[in-house]
Amino acid sequence: MSRQLYPYQETGVAFLKEHRGGFLLDEPGLGKTCQAIVAARSLGRHILVICPNTLKAWWRTEIRTLYPNDKVLVARKGGRFTYDADGNRLEFEMRLTSVNSRHLIPRWTIVHYTGARMQAEEFAKMPWDVVITDECHYIKNRKAARSEAVKRITPKDAIKIGLTATPFSKNPADWWSQLDWIAPARHDWRSYWRFCNTFADFTMEEGDYGRYRKFMGAKNLDLLAQVMAAYCIRRTKKVVAPQIPPLTTTKMPLILEGRQSVIYRKLKKAEAEAHIIDSESGELQRVLMVNVLARLIRLEQSLSHPWTLDANVKGAKLEWLLEWKKSYVHPAVIATKFKPAAKHIAELLGTRAITGDVGVRTRQALIDEWNRGEQQFLVGTIHTIGTGLNLGKAYSIVLYDQVYSPILMDQVRQRIHRLTTDHPVEAIYLYI
Repeated sequence: MSRQLYPYQETGVAFLKEHRGGFLLDEPGLGKTCQAIVAARSLGRHILVICPNTLKAWWRTEIRTLYPNDKVLVARKGGRFTYDADGNRLEFEMRLTSVNSRHLIPRWTIVHYTGARMQAEEFAKMPWDVVITDECHYIKNRKAARSEAVKRITPKDAIKIGLTATPFSKNPADWWSQLDWIAPARHDWRSYWRFCNTFADFTMEEGDYGRYRKFMGAKNLDLLAQVMAAYCIRRTKKVVAPQIPPLTTTKMPLILEGRQSVIYRKLKKAEAEAHIIDSESGELQRVLMVNVLARLIRLEQSLSHPWTLDANVKGAKLEWLLEWKKSYVHPAVIATKFKPAAKHIAELLGTRAITGDVGVRTRQALIDEWNRGEQQFLVGTIHTIGTGLNLGKAYSIVLYDQVYSPILMDQVRQRIHRLTTDHPVEAIYLYI
């Protein structure tokens, strides 16, 4: 292994190895991915990783960082493959069994949840030794096709590892489907309704379609903690703070796919001008490229906020951000190079962006709001929030884009890493 784990990560690996699987419920930013990789590699030969589409590149990068010689096969959006495990482009898009009929089954195969559902029959044919579900709360609905597909794909004797910081929110019964996947024959709560009635606090309400359960939270907490302790390990940043550096940096790779990839390729191939799909008319519009710098900026914009070029495209960065914020509970800062990206992100997060056209008083009011805990996220452009501000309350800063000045990038990162900071902080760089 090419990287040394922190002591708490070694404890997590030991837990998964000793229990031959289980749930890793650490807070975001504590390295659940690398713990699962190290544990899974020691537990089996053929490993399947099922994760959100935005995290496929992250898993591939982490595996190759820890074990550079391991073969990694990554599925495209539909659950099929255009590259083999050696990185060679295939003649045409193939199903998993077709790829593996020509090559030995690689050590690692990565697919996202939708791809796994669409190609469940193919993935179920493989003799997986270990199956990892990242953000395993994706299978909390026991009746969902996605949950059924994951359970169908997983061999009965496979070792299962589930990663999430939020196994459930108000309804502890959401954890039942995840537990039923990881230990269907071993746990004492095989009845969903028994589990629900024991641990879920709910009232019966009258609705338009009859009576329904309104979940209020959890009950019998001591017993629930006892049940979860048999399968789960969880650490918080506050607890492990003495073991980790005060400032860590994470480079989050993302994959360019679909219509965003089409937009980018059209811009990249253009010489004097580029063709882009007009978001309203669907017609092709011409965008004049007056010089190399303008063209480069246009390429950056297509990676940052492609929805201004095609309203139907979110983009890889925005998809990752919206997924990340679902399980993130601490105050955070999101910094971007472009004003359109900042404003759209802030709108989606229910706040207002700090950009150059925001007055000083309003700017300070937004920061004060965030410092008081009225908003979880502070969004702004790098040039606006990169200097002169104390944002030490943040636990993370997401560098949605980067500028060409290393000094300014360091300054914006240091906004959250202050002398008075009493908790570990993380700088997350998104790149494609």
